[in-house]
Amino acid sequence: MTSGCTGALVDQDSLYVAGQGLTYAYDLTGGKERWTYKGDANRSTAPVAVHDGGSPSTLPPPSDRPGRLAYVATSSGKALRTVDHSNDARDRKNEAVMGRIAGFPRLVDERLLLIKDGGLADENEGVILAISAPEGKN
Repeated sequence: MTSGCTGALVDQDSLYVAGQGLTYAYDLTGGKERWTYKGDANRSTAPVAVHDGGSPSTLPPPSDRPGRLAYVATSSGKALRTVDHSNDARDRKNEAVMGRIAGFPRLVDERLLLIKDGGLADENEGVILAISAPEGKN
């Protein structure tokens, strides 16, 4: 089940594992699968956090559309809301660059931060891209 996983996250009672278009939740006490969230089969997913009963996952942009942040209920695996990133050409270019470098996502104050931490060897080092993910959009 975990081949091709793109990320994992743990809270007090569950392990969340994401891969190509899917996110799984497993009970930490017994190891049984609690639910499966089926997202976009054409994109990998990466869980970012567990916050207020939801687990946001980032879905990097394919070449034909912007990236997305999907919020999934930690209790059921049902989609709570999705937020598509900006379709502005400059924003899509920046997001595509961030998708090609090994960084890590964080959710801070309803903003998805894609962070490339490291030295300043080239222009793609030490970069932070902040994407707004306001409450109430579906």
